[in-house]
Amino acid sequence: MTEAQLVQRLRVSGGLIVAGLLAQLLTYLSASPAAFLVFAFVGCGLAGLGIVAYLLLVARQSPALAPDAAPETGAPAAEASPRAASAPTEPPPPSE
Repeated sequence: MTEAQLVQRLRVSGGLIVAGLLAQLLTYLSASPAAFLVFAFVGCGLAGLGIVAYLLLVARQSPALAPDAAPETGAPAAEASPRAASAPTEPPPPSE
């Protein structure tokens, strides 16, 4: 997925969340049962759909879940990190 596609999908999911929050905000102007139904189904539905779309987008972009990710070696995370390879194996001698 290109960066432009990623940004576009993030905007769509953010727009769904904002639309849901605006629908919920507008229902506070009325105290009728219909306002509650709009709040519950339209507002929560749009916000929930935006959240799910965002989470799916993030999960698909995760390097651990990517199909071209390197297979796991079974080594602990500390040994597999590049910082651990450059770290000294024994502490430096005490200075006097």
